[in-house]
Amino acid sequence: MVTFLLFSLSKFQLPHYIVIVFPHFAMMTAYWILEKASGKTLKAINTMQAVLYVTLSILVIAFVYYTGFCSLLFPIILSIVIAIVIFSKTESYQLSIVKKNIGFAVLLAIFINGMFYHSLLNYQAGMTAGKWMNTNYKGKTVTMYKCSPYTFEFYCMGDVERADTDSILHNKYKDSMLVFTPAIRINELDASFHDKKIIVLDSFHNFHVSQVTLPFLNKDTRDSVVETFVIAMIKKQ
Repeated sequence: MVTFLLFSLSKFQLPHYIVIVFPHFAMMTAYWILEKASGKTLKAINTMQAVLYVTLSILVIAFVYYTGFCSLLFPIILSIVIAIVIFSKTESYQLSIVKKNIGFAVLLAIFINGMFYHSLLNYQAGMTAGKWMNTNYKGKTVTMYKCSPYTFEFYCMGDVERADTDSILHNKYKDSMLVFTPAIRINELDASFHDKKIIVLDSFHNFHVSQVTLPFLNKDTRDSVVETFVIAMIKKQ
């Protein structure tokens, strides 16, 4: 407890400094549940955890409906299956408490890692465009035009070049070239290469996923805050 208070009051607050005290709390809590807690207390804890699990299930389903990140069917079935397991009759309150803890953790982990974060990654244009390049134009040279998403350079297996001005882009052009750029730059490309043909091959949504906002999470307003990147080909008419 002293360690927890020291880290909490410290100006140097980082999550991983707090996490190291959790195992100690867990061991003390386990001892108290097994050796010290009365039957009445255990019953109250068991009831509280049942309420927490039901609340979490409702929140997960509501969140999925609000965001539209995946089908509602999966979280509903997952919640019901886990509920059947954790609410089945057990020999003691201690075992029932453990089952509800595990069920709560499994539901939360699958939702966060299997649904929520997985959906967020689809809004990293650099990553999705890089993987698209690997599938469709593996090993080809592509030029980032007036943008700098480092994830694109990381995931794309071909040569990635940069062009922050029209003159640099013209110097790189030969018979044809692939360009990765924000969709709003397409008009600039049309004006700069007026004698060439600009073909948009595919588009990719982009958002700063480490700083999600309510307009982004809301499926009805997401398009208004999401940026679009494209991979285009510049070639002769």
